[in-house]
Amino acid sequence: MHRSGASALTRVLNLFGAALPRHVTAEQPGNPGEYGEPAQLARLHDAMLAEGGSRWDDSRPFDLAALGPERLAYYRAEIARLIIEEYGDADLIVINDPRICRFVTLYQDVLQNLDIAPSYVIALCAPRDAAASLAAHDGFSTNYGSILWLRYLMEAERATQRWPRAIVSYEGLLQDWRIVQRRISDALHLTWPHAPDDVAAEIDSYLATDLQRGRIDEAKPDFEPKIEPWIENGYSAFKALERESGRSNHTLDQIDSKSHSAADFSDGEFDIKFAAYCANVEQHRDEIFRLRNVNSLLREELAQTNTNLARANQLTHIQNHQIAQFQAEAATYGARIGRLLTQMRARLAPVESQRGRIAASALRSAHYVYRIGVLPTAQTYLKQTRAKLLGRNDEITRQATPAEYGAWLAASEPNAKALKRQQSADRRGLLISVILPVYKIAPAILAATVHSLQRQTYRHWEACIAYADPDGDNWDLLENLARQDKRLRLIRLPENKGISGNSNAALEIAEGDYIALLDHDDELAPFALFQMAQAIAKDPDADFLYSDKDCIDEQGTTRLNPLFKPEWSPEMLYSVNYLTHLNIIRKKLVTAVGGWRTETDGAQDWDLFLRTAEQARKIVRVPGVHYHWRLLPSSTSMGMTAKPYAAAAQLRTIKDRIQRLRLPAEVMPDIQSGFRLHWNQPQQPNVDVVVCGAQIPAFLYEADAAGHWIKSITLVSAETPAHDARLDAWVHRDKIRRMPCSVNETDAMIDAASRGDGSAIVFIDGRLQSITPNWLEQLAGWVLGNDAIGFAGSLLLTPRDEIIEAGRIVGNDGASAPLFQGMPLYKTGMFGSPLWYRNVTAAGAHAIAFRRSLWSARPNSGYNGNWQSTFVRQCIAARNSGARGLIDPHVRAYRDIRTEDQDHQWDETFQDDPYFHPAFKSLAPLKLRHS
Repeated sequence: MHRSGASALTRVLNLFGAALPRHVTAEQPGNPGEYGEPAQLARLHDAMLAEGGSRWDDSRPFDLAALGPERLAYYRAEIARLIIEEYGDADLIVINDPRICRFVTLYQDVLQNLDIAPSYVIALCAPRDAAASLAAHDGFSTNYGSILWLRYLMEAERATQRWPRAIVSYEGLLQDWRIVQRRISDALHLTWPHAPDDVAAEIDSYLATDLQRGRIDEAKPDFEPKIEPWIENGYSAFKALERESGRSNHTLDQIDSKSHSAADFSDGEFDIKFAAYCANVEQHRDEIFRLRNVNSLLREELAQTNTNLARANQLTHIQNHQIAQFQAEAATYGARIGRLLTQMRARLAPVESQRGRIAASALRSAHYVYRIGVLPTAQTYLKQTRAKLLGRNDEITRQATPAEYGAWLAASEPNAKALKRQQSADRRGLLISVILPVYKIAPAILAATVHSLQRQTYRHWEACIAYADPDGDNWDLLENLARQDKRLRLIRLPENKGISGNSNAALEIAEGDYIALLDHDDELAPFALFQMAQAIAKDPDADFLYSDKDCIDEQGTTRLNPLFKPEWSPEMLYSVNYLTHLNIIRKKLVTAVGGWRTETDGAQDWDLFLRTAEQARKIVRVPGVHYHWRLLPSSTSMGMTAKPYAAAAQLRTIKDRIQRLRLPAEVMPDIQSGFRLHWNQPQQPNVDVVVCGAQIPAFLYEADAAGHWIKSITLVSAETPAHDARLDAWVHRDKIRRMPCSVNETDAMIDAASRGDGSAIVFIDGRLQSITPNWLEQLAGWVLGNDAIGFAGSLLLTPRDEIIEAGRIVGNDGASAPLFQGMPLYKTGMFGSPLWYRNVTAAGAHAIAFRRSLWSARPNSGYNGNWQSTFVRQCIAARNSGARGLIDPHVRAYRDIRTEDQDHQWDETFQDDPYFHPAFKSLAPLKLRHS
C-alpha cells in the first residue's frame, strides 16, 4: 500500500540478515525509502486478484476460493517457483507485500511444502499517514485511503491469529528500533544472523534520513463522520495489540463484522468503494494530467470509461439509425411514389399544359387497371423491390459509419458487376473448409451467417457445421438448408463440448486443403473466399492468411468499427488478438498442432493462431474487409464483461506462448493494454546508455539503483553538465564518460554508441521531462531477452497524454513520419490502439533500446547529418536483417511537443510500409483513402 513503514521495517530486517528477493520494486515517487517489495511475487499477486475479480485497491473482502482448485494449484506452484528463484538457499527471508494478507492460507501451504516455517510481522502506521501516502501515490481521497488501510490491517490480523506474529508501529521503529527488534525476536523466536550491535550504525543512519517524515501527526484525521470512529477505534485496538502482542479483541471483531458491507458505512449516502473516490477524482480532475507518474489507477479507470463511452456512442448511433429507418418505413411506398410522380409531373408536365392533361389521363388509367387486377403481379413486384432495397444481407445497401468509412467502402469494395465477374472467373480450385460450431443462437442470425457463405463468389467451399445445441429448432433449419446445398455438411453432437471441443468435431469432418473460421453469429463478405483463394494461388507456400474486419449491428443493417491490420505483428498479440477474423489456415498445420485446446475456451482462436503461426512457413496479410463481426450482447465483440471467463483463458494463452518461446519474462494482465511482459534482469550489467543532452535526466539515476542493467553511460553534449553529486558518484565508479559534440551531434552519437561493449545500447533524449518507472527494464529486456527483437522504443507523449509519436512509418526512400500523432492515448480507432504492443519499421531515438550486433558503426548511404534520419535508417537496416522493431506502450516518455515534431509530409510509399495499411492516405490525422 505504498507505506514507508513496511519498507523501513523490511530494510531493518534485511540489515539483521534476512534475505531480500533478487527482483525488488523500484522506489516510488512520493514515497522515498520504499524497500524490498518482491517485484515478481507482487505481479503474481495482482494476477490472482485480477482473476478473482478484484485488485489491490479493492476494499471488499477477497474470496480465494473463487479461483477454483485448478487455478489455486497453479498459483501454489508459481509461488513456490518464485520463492526458490528469488531467495535461493537463504536461511532467513523476508517477503514484504501487503497483498499477502489476502493469500495467507495459500502461502502457508507453499511454505510448509518448502520446509519453511512462516511467521508474520504486521507493520502499523497511522491511518492519516497511510491515507496521505495513498493520496499522493494513487490519487485516493482521505476517506477511501483510510478504509483501504483498515481493510488490509483487518485481513492481516485475522489471517495470522494462529501463527507466530508481532505487530510493529512505524512510530515505534523510528523512536527505538532496538525495542522493536527485541519484541520481534521474542514473539517469533528468532536468532538474527547479524547481531544488533554489528549493524547499529547502519540502521541509525538509515532511519535518520527523511523517513522521519512518517512520524504520526497527533491531530485528528479529517475523515467522514460516519467512519471516523471506526478508524480511530481500529487504530487504538491495533496499538493495544502492539503492546500486548495478543489476539483479537471485541473492538476489532465489531469493526470486522461491519466492514464487510459498504452499506454499513454509508447510511444510504456514502458508498465506501466509489463515492469518495469519484468525488476526489472530480475535485482534482485538472491534476490528473500533472500526476501521470503517480496515478496509474486513475488512468485505468479513465481508459475503461473511454471504452464504455465509445461503446455507448456506438450503440446510440445504431439506435439512431434504426429509428431513422423505422421512420422512413412508416411512410408507405405509395406515398413515396406519389411524391416522386408529383415532382416529375411538375417538371415534365405542368398541370395547365397539354402534356399535363395527357399525363393525368394516363395515371387515372393506370390506377384503374391496377385496382381491377389486370396487373396482378404489381404488388408482388413492389414487395420484392422493397425486400431487395432493404435486404439485411445485401452488401451494397448496408449503411456504414463513420461517413469516411462508407466512402472508402464505396470506392474500394467490389460492386455488383465485379462480384459477377468473380463468379464467372471462378475455376475449380482448392477446397476451403469453413469451421462453423453452432450453439444457442437466434435462427434468423444463424440463417444470415449461412446465407453469407452461400453468397460467396468462390464456390469451392464446404461448411463443416458442428451442432451442439440441445434445442432442435436450428437443427431443422440447417437440415432444410443442407438438403438444398450439399456443401453444408452437418454433424450433431450428443452434448456441448465447449467452443474448442465443438470446433474440433467440425475439424474432423473437414476435407479441404485449408480451413476458415466462422462464428455462428457473424458473416463473410461475398468476395472473402475468392480473394483468399487468389492470394493462395499467388503464394502456394502461405500456411496462414488473414484479412481486415469490421462489425455489424445486431440487425445487420450497419457496418462500423473497422480494423485495418498491419502485416504479421507477433508482439501485438501480447496485447490483443488483432488477427480475429477472417483467417485461413492450412488444415494439416492445424491438425499437427492438435487443433483447439479446451483449456483455452474463451481465447481458443487466439491460442490456435499463436501455435499455428509459430509453425507456419509463411504468413500472408490479404488487405480488405472480409469479415463482419456481429455486435450481440453475449459476444466478446461487446467487451470482456460479456464473457468474463475469457480473461483467464487469455492469460493462460500468453503465458503458454512465453514458455514455448522460452522468454525470460513473466506476463501479467493489464487493464489498459491487455497484457504486460516483465523481463528478468540480466546476470550482469549489459546495457550501454547514450544520452543526447546537456544533463543526465534524474530518471536515469533512479532506473538502475541496484546496478543490474547499466554498464556505462555516455553524455553527448556541447555543454559542460552542471555540478551534480550523483554525477560525481557515477563518474567515480567509472560508469560515465562525456562526448563533446561541438562539430556534429550525429557523428558524436554514432561514435558514443560504437564505443561501448554491452549487448544493448539505450538512447535517451536528455530533453525528456519524465518517463514511466521500470522503463529501462522494459526496453532493454525486449532486446536482451528476445532474439527476434532488434530495437524496442517508447511512446512519446505530451504532459496531457496526447501522442507525439508511437513509432514511425517509413517510405521507400527512407522518409518517415510519426504514427498516431495528435491522437489521445486512450483512443482506439481504425488502425487499433497506441496502447497495444506494436511492431514498427522505425522509431525515434527519444527512449529506445537497440541490439548492439545490429548497430552500424558508420552511417549508411542515406546519411545526411540529421540524427533522426540517420537513426531511422539504422532501424530499417535492423529490420532488413530479419529483426523486428517494437513500441512498448508501457514505457511512456513525456515532453512538450515542438515545431519540428509536426514538420513531416505524406509520402505515397508510406502505404508500402508493412506495419501500415494501404487503406490510409494520411498519417496525422489518420484518414482513409476514398479513391
